[in-house]
Amino acid sequence: MAVSELLLQQVPFYAGMSAACRTVCAQRVNLRNVAKGEVIARYGEVADDLLVLFNGRAYVYWVDEDGREVIFDTLSKGSLIGEISLLDREQRSANVVMVEDGTLLALNGAMFYELMERFNDFSANLLREMAGRLRRANAMIGNLALLDVYGRVARWLLDNSEPMGSHRVIERQPTRQDLAKMVGATREMVTKVMRDLERCGTLRREEGGRLIIDERGLGGA
Repeated sequence: MAVSELLLQQVPFYAGMSAACRTVCAQRVNLRNVAKGEVIARYGEVADDLLVLFNGRAYVYWVDEDGREVIFDTLSKGSLIGEISLLDREQRSANVVMVEDGTLLALNGAMFYELMERFNDFSANLLREMAGRLRRANAMIGNLALLDVYGRVARWLLDNSEPMGSHRVIERQPTRQDLAKMVGATREMVTKVMRDLERCGTLRREEGGRLIIDERGLGGA
């Protein structure tokens, strides 16, 4: 299903482009519905299109030879998928799975290369998105190297919450198992840290699963 320029303006990657570039993109980008649990990118494949998550959430993850999973990133509206493989024409470096129903904006690989050559703003927007992802990766590496499990959980809570009055809130929290995969710890250790934070009043659960966070109790993680 083709998309409109108005729809593309709702996505940061496309919104910052010139009208001429966005007009061409609107003619070539297709809307694709995806379901929770669907793997939309697989490790070892070569990307044949550029995907942008229009709504829904996805995890970027890797599985080692023993079947253990590590979640590198959580993708939400506006996140790009497949750009690295398209640029270097190498295999994908990770898997991406939907964690809720969503919609993708898909741009064919051949058109991706054409737009790179024709429009400087397309290339500039792509570089800006990749720089943001590199910053997040560097922060994650630093957290894993320098913080203990308590600190990594606290850092994740701060990075993934939104301000709400004098507190912070997480509307859609991951399972304990998924959080453990994100911070490089066991589910049991993450559960212990979360319970400790609840006991001291730093975390409070509301009906529906919302987490209310008292930032002062996280010790400036």
